[in-house]
Amino acid sequence: MDSERQGWVERYPPRATHIPFCFSSCDEAAINVESYDASIRAARFSLTEQARIANATSGKATFGQIKVNLNDIELPDCPDRKDCFVITYKTSRLNERTPLQGAYASYEIEKFKGAGRSAETYKARVTSVRAEARGLSKDQPVIIKIPLLIPNLGDEKLREFTTKLQGLFTREEMNLRRLANVDCVANFLDSGVLQQVPTTLFMVQKLVDGPSLYEYLENNYADNGVFTGLPSEEFYRFGRALGSTIREVHSKLVIHGDVWPENILVNESKQPVLIDFGQAAFREAMGDDAQIEGRNRRYIAPEKTRSVGGDVYSLGGVLHYLATGENPPEEPPEAIDDLKDEITRTIRRRNDRLYKENRGAVDVIARCLRVSEQRTAHAHGVIEELDTFFATPSQAELSRAVTDLGIEGEQLGNNQLFRWMASLRVDALRTALSDMASGVYDLVGDHELIVAGLTQSMRLLGPRDQYLTISVPRIWRPDNLGVNGRFLSMNTVAAKRGAVVRRVFVITPADRKEANFRRIMDSQKRVVDELKELKDEELPGSYEVRVLDVSNEKGDEILKRGDHFGLLVKGKDEIAVFAEYRKNGSLSAVRFRAGQNFGLSDRREVFERCWNKATPLTDWIELAFDLK
Repeated sequence: MDSERQGWVERYPPRATHIPFCFSSCDEAAINVESYDASIRAARFSLTEQARIANATSGKATFGQIKVNLNDIELPDCPDRKDCFVITYKTSRLNERTPLQGAYASYEIEKFKGAGRSAETYKARVTSVRAEARGLSKDQPVIIKIPLLIPNLGDEKLREFTTKLQGLFTREEMNLRRLANVDCVANFLDSGVLQQVPTTLFMVQKLVDGPSLYEYLENNYADNGVFTGLPSEEFYRFGRALGSTIREVHSKLVIHGDVWPENILVNESKQPVLIDFGQAAFREAMGDDAQIEGRNRRYIAPEKTRSVGGDVYSLGGVLHYLATGENPPEEPPEAIDDLKDEITRTIRRRNDRLYKENRGAVDVIARCLRVSEQRTAHAHGVIEELDTFFATPSQAELSRAVTDLGIEGEQLGNNQLFRWMASLRVDALRTALSDMASGVYDLVGDHELIVAGLTQSMRLLGPRDQYLTISVPRIWRPDNLGVNGRFLSMNTVAAKRGAVVRRVFVITPADRKEANFRRIMDSQKRVVDELKELKDEELPGSYEVRVLDVSNEKGDEILKRGDHFGLLVKGKDEIAVFAEYRKNGSLSAVRFRAGQNFGLSDRREVFERCWNKATPLTDWIELAFDLK
């Protein structure tokens, strides 16, 4: 054994006898490598063997009596060693017809289904049921999960591991019982103890018939055998269903911790079902001793903690897969615009149809995959953003929402605290409705509230509607709407729905000196150019941008008079939109006004005068930045 291999063996001392792990192919001699302890379900190898093993893809890997097709094996880097790599593979600990006794029922193993990083999965059958059992019946098919063991543990460490697992398992079982009535999850049914050496806990879950999300999409949406992403309507349907499931799970104070396509099945109703709840206890018990990264590593948030934000990040990873057929970025850029640009490039390369139909998909995904606190805060936020960009709202839905509000209020029953908290929120809504009846609505609050509300205000625009606006560069700063943010995307969505969007930029010499000025103008030109690529049937509306140069004094006057505004026009309804800023230039409020008391007809005249004096954006940029 060479010195490098000797050092590796000392780092990972064996708990059991050495077991040969052999790689062979049709055209070269077998490669014999020593690995240790079959319970690890993985093996670490020196990089000096990597090339030879990678070339043996037509052969078999033999671990004791177990053979694995090398085509099913990935060769990721070892997370804690730079001079070795890890191969994970699947084994089974239990044989068919093995009996198991749970707290509420007895079971018999029927089939080994696979193994992940922390647990084995079996299909089993209920053989008998206790009287107090709920959700279980004789001969019912179920899924049984059994934790893997940490490799190379001595007897004392093994006892510590099983004790830790017992505590975590008890906590996780209490969590999972709260999901008993949640649709579209594989419900927890029972638990028990596997009387083997060492003694191991197991959990029983509802069997969901259906392929994994990977398999379903490959079988139903692949183009020439390759899945490259869903069309707009299906992207929205799957994304919203998953978001709703995760929202309900979180409302029960349960964190999944491992949301990715292989833990999502598609049932007979073509609805996604979230599985593998409870394995987080197994993984947490394993700790850092066996953190072998699998294919799901790209779906795990950079902070690597079980949290609401971690599940939202993972949901964003699944949305990325739905949009592109590719896993999310391995190391997402921290800069928000860089992240969005990377996702945009991937969607345009893989699924340009989705991008052309609704570039809002990029915004929803990017806001989930942010590595900072600016990530979408919760699953409900993801649903709202999907609805904002993809739903087609109607007046009937509005009426139904108001009716449902009363019904939901009645369901509060006699809980005085909830009724009091609800009454405060309803009173705030009543005040807002009263203001709107007078033509007044103010968006005042933090950055997220203002940007989301302004984006949602354009959601109803469709055929023959208009959005006319006189804009100043400061509203597009990164700390306001952003050069590449949701509001700009919603402008394009409105145009694709048939609305006419016309924007006049009022530019002063002082604006040209601002750090982000060139990026702001380039982002507008990029949108104009992208929309020019579309066919007439792909863009029933229009999106036009012009620029009006004014002096610094004139620019200050426009800001003071409020002559930078938006005008939303839907049928006979018109709403003026006014932005207000703090001294540092950040948005402090957006105010909506409707009715003749606010001089809307004058606003349209102001816009038309500016529009007629302004220069088309493309011509202006060529002159302003000397691009000819």
